[in-house]
Amino acid sequence: MTKCIMIMIFSVFLGSLGVAFIMPEDMKHSDWVESHRWEHRLVVISGDEESVIKQRDLFLQLEEGVLDRDIVVLTIIHPPTAENQDPAIPDPDSLAADLGITSSDFQIVLVGKDGHVKEHRFERIDPMDWFDCIDAMPMRLQEMKHRNKA
Repeated sequence: MTKCIMIMIFSVFLGSLGVAFIMPEDMKHSDWVESHRWEHRLVVISGDEESVIKQRDLFLQLEEGVLDRDIVVLTIIHPPTAENQDPAIPDPDSLAADLGITSSDFQIVLVGKDGHVKEHRFERIDPMDWFDCIDAMPMRLQEMKHRNKA
């Protein structure tokens, strides 16, 4: 599972180097989102390129916390071009619509492992604030309890 998360988190960096992340052609958006349910929390960052990259980098600087909480960081940049879209998202417009991202203004959305939106903000955040929010969720409390027993 950790290896999968690492691949997805760093897919943005690989994409910026010209390395393509290929999604199966027959995988629909809903299938892709469903494949993360109960496995990952999603942080989806949307907006202009500069703002999105700054926010994404704040999360990626805290790699240990991101991995420990099973977070996949995804980006949707406006205006979209072939070069600036996150190769890990098969259909950015559908994902944005599903999450209530209705404009190109900066937005960041936290999706829980149950597939429901937990937070939707319109300004940059300190990732530690969301780590605290996640750590207070019942599923995360169970995860921490289970990991402490192991």
